[in-house]
Amino acid sequence: MRIITRRSDNSVQRSGPARAAFYRELINDAFYNEPSAAFSAATCRMVIIDSAGTIVTANKAWWTLAVETGTELSRVGPGANYLKVCQRACSSSGDAAAALKGIRSVLSQKASRFAMDYTCSTPFGPAYYRMEVTPMIGDSYQLCVAHMDVTNFHLAQQQQSSDASEVLRSTIRAQEEERKQISQGMHDRLSNAVALLALSVRQAAKDTPEHLKSRRELEKVLTQITDIAAGMRATSHSIYPLTLQYVGLKGILRVLQDTFEKIHGVCVKLTLPEELPRISDDVALCAFRVAQQCLQNLVQDAGGHAAALSLFFKFGLLHLNISTGSESLPAVKRGFAAMESRALALGGKLTMNRLGSGTEIQLSVPL
Repeated sequence: MRIITRRSDNSVQRSGPARAAFYRELINDAFYNEPSAAFSAATCRMVIIDSAGTIVTANKAWWTLAVETGTELSRVGPGANYLKVCQRACSSSGDAAAALKGIRSVLSQKASRFAMDYTCSTPFGPAYYRMEVTPMIGDSYQLCVAHMDVTNFHLAQQQQSSDASEVLRSTIRAQEEERKQISQGMHDRLSNAVALLALSVRQAAKDTPEHLKSRRELEKVLTQITDIAAGMRATSHSIYPLTLQYVGLKGILRVLQDTFEKIHGVCVKLTLPEELPRISDDVALCAFRVAQQCLQNLVQDAGGHAAALSLFFKFGLLHLNISTGSESLPAVKRGFAAMESRALALGGKLTMNRLGSGTEIQLSVPL
């Protein structure tokens, strides 16, 4: 038997080809009941099974776990059928069913190898493992089933994902704060200036005799100023909904409905629950921005004249469904990446589906 110098088997740090080559070397030394020192000393749990799924041999890490968990050695040692163990667990574990299917695919040689990640509950929290099933080279067809602890790898990925989400949330908050300042400036300075101008023109019109042409011209100017003021209010509101903190999400969606119906002629059917749990400003602003972008897309689509918005709370999630009669996917997809980023930053998701002749956008965000 060849002697293999003992080495670390931290497969997570190895590239795919290097990891596969390393384990092939280990399992090829574990021929029948005479495992090598490398096989026995490997820190991952490994067993060799024959073509019927019967365990032929196991390494030290496998036996150590059985002893630590109080498992009967006869149930998990040589002579026990690995496939039957998986089969018994299928009723309560989707992972067991996936593992059984994968092992059978390699045993039947429909697949050259199989790998999957799964989770186990421990007193210290969830632990993550990777199972790899690899054929052995020998006179009889046997498989090596290796279970590697990849908890640190998964936790590192989760931390990276969490860090990325926090950076995204901070970026969105900074953008919204900048929008808020711009909207506040429009409201406080420009709107007031336009309002004073309207008062001056109105007074001038009153002081002008009705029979003079200049009176009618002043009234036209007053109408135009009024339209400009309404447009400025709508623009300021679209930049940042300053009234959100006062009227809440349901109130701001009603304002959005009213704005698009009066200014853009879009019929918006709004369905709101009688009560909602407390919603953070980030979640409320996310829902508002998604609804706003979808309605803007509808306005820009020449064929879009109606939409339906439905807001509800279920299983700890805030749901916002927006359906439109628009069949133009480019128009519907406009701004989708930005909307999806907002949802992902809050741990939610945004999906788009065909709905008959139209399209439906679904937002789900945890509270």
